[in-house]
Amino acid sequence: MAEPPKLDEKERQARVSALLHGVEDAIKKGELEDALDKIRKVYKYDIKNMYARAFEERILVMIVQRGEKELKVKYEQQHSKLREEVDRKAQIEINRKLKEYHRQWEEETAKREEKERQAKELESKARKASLDEQKVEDEREYNALKYENRDRIEQWEKKMKLEIQTAVEKERIRLDNELAERLAAMSVRQSGPAQAPAAPAPVPAGPPSVVPVPTATVSVPAVVPESPIESKEQIEAEYTVKLLQTKEQMEQEAMARVEAERLKLHEEALEKVRQEYASTQSELQRQFEQEKNYLIEGERAKAKERLVEAYRTFIILLDVSIPREHLDALLLSLRGILGISEEEHTEIIRSVQVNSYIDTLRASWQKGKITSDEKELLAHLCDLYQISPEEHDRLTKQVKRQLGLPDESARILAIDDSKDLLVFIDYVLKKNYANIRTVESVKLAVETFKQEMPSLILCDVMMPEIGGFAFYNQIQKGEYGEEIKKVPFVFMSGCSDEYMKKIADDLGVNKYLAKPFSKETLEKTIKEMLTIEAG
Repeated sequence: MAEPPKLDEKERQARVSALLHGVEDAIKKGELEDALDKIRKVYKYDIKNMYARAFEERILVMIVQRGEKELKVKYEQQHSKLREEVDRKAQIEINRKLKEYHRQWEEETAKREEKERQAKELESKARKASLDEQKVEDEREYNALKYENRDRIEQWEKKMKLEIQTAVEKERIRLDNELAERLAAMSVRQSGPAQAPAAPAPVPAGPPSVVPVPTATVSVPAVVPESPIESKEQIEAEYTVKLLQTKEQMEQEAMARVEAERLKLHEEALEKVRQEYASTQSELQRQFEQEKNYLIEGERAKAKERLVEAYRTFIILLDVSIPREHLDALLLSLRGILGISEEEHTEIIRSVQVNSYIDTLRASWQKGKITSDEKELLAHLCDLYQISPEEHDRLTKQVKRQLGLPDESARILAIDDSKDLLVFIDYVLKKNYANIRTVESVKLAVETFKQEMPSLILCDVMMPEIGGFAFYNQIQKGEYGEEIKKVPFVFMSGCSDEYMKKIADDLGVNKYLAKPFSKETLEKTIKEMLTIEAG
């Protein structure tokens, strides 16, 4: 620092005072660097000047405050800019997701419309095929009825022909008798009254198998000879003509009746075919409508599932990229767009939370052991997602079972005087269950479950001191407390006869395992008993 010029005291104080006034003016104007520069000049004249020291401290504080303010403004600007950038990116992502969703929705709509069109085409083809099949079936039924009616008409015609033949034969006999009488009368007139009239020819009886059927009576006028000289040939010719006319008239009447009957049967067959056709059409229409409604409901259910899945995906994506105060409003808007009800929203949120908790559990137990930090995280998630301790235990068991980890919640107590069997039980169960206790006597078992209540007891029947049956009776009498009475109890015994099983059933034991039992049988029994205990 250069040495200040040599001044007298009065001039030096005047310059210091001027500089201090300049410092004050600079401070008022906010020119802090200029004020510090003037203070440094004051120090050239008076290094111990108290006013300069006070101004310096004040300026330094103001510089710090100004710096903090500038940093705060800068931070707020950066934060605002970052927030705007995040909001912009989130909005871009939301718009992209919405466009993608709308595109998928349009594709799904196009696919659904194409499926509906194909379904309509299939329905039309099926309807046409059904109608063709029904037409063939109707024709077949009509032909069957036609053949049946033809047989009935043929029988009717045979019957009518027989009736006609019978009637004609009767008429012929009557005319023959009448002709014989007239010929006999004519012979009497020609020969004179002295001759006795010839007896009329006997009327032959009709065939016994023919039952006369009432027919239209043909009135034949009595033949009165026009002259006594009428010849026999004329009379026979006249009656032959009348007989032919009678036969022709009867045949015409019979054919008219046969035709009327044929038309009646034909109309009955057609009416039956029409009724069957109408019934078939109604049934086909009902089936088509039912199938159509089923397809529509199925498509609606699938569309609803897709909407719910899309909403779930939106929740997962937006929850990590959008502030909470904006998320609720956006989800409300999405629920209106996607048609998601409040109940469905609650279920989806719960599902997302539970799935997130399961993923966290799986990640925590992936290494086979959970740390204290992970426990704190899980506890925080339980509070955040409102997961009860029971639900936490159930989900933990589920995750550990999926990861192939042993269950730590189940406590299994095996009692047997055979060490080899206890080693076998421990070897089989330790892969799936962490807490397994094996003891060789009831006395040791009592000491064990006084310290820790088991979830399941496996006990041999035949043991020294106290056997399995006696031990179970003591438990049920309450000698070891009320809580142990609720624990599932499984007997193990080398006696597999029905008498021993009946004793176990009478005692009310849960299960009876006959030795030697396999690994699969033991695992299945343990799983079944623990399921009963959990239920």
